[in-house]
Amino acid sequence: MRQVLAELGTERDREVLFRFYIAEQSSERICADLQLSAEHLYRVLHRARARYRKLFEQSAGAEA
Repeated sequence: MRQVLAELGTERDREVLFRFYIAEQSSERICADLQLSAEHLYRVLHRARARYRKLFEQSAGAEA
């Protein structure tokens, strides 16, 4: 997971996914630190997960 995360194209995607899923920080803290509304954070997470999923699937396909 960390390898694919490191390969994501944008720093914000890496940071948001890491802080939310790996560091298990609260959404309130992430929003405050990144100056995002809760609604915007969840849009960012949704898009970052989609980009992560695509990269993960490409990585898994390359290994097969």
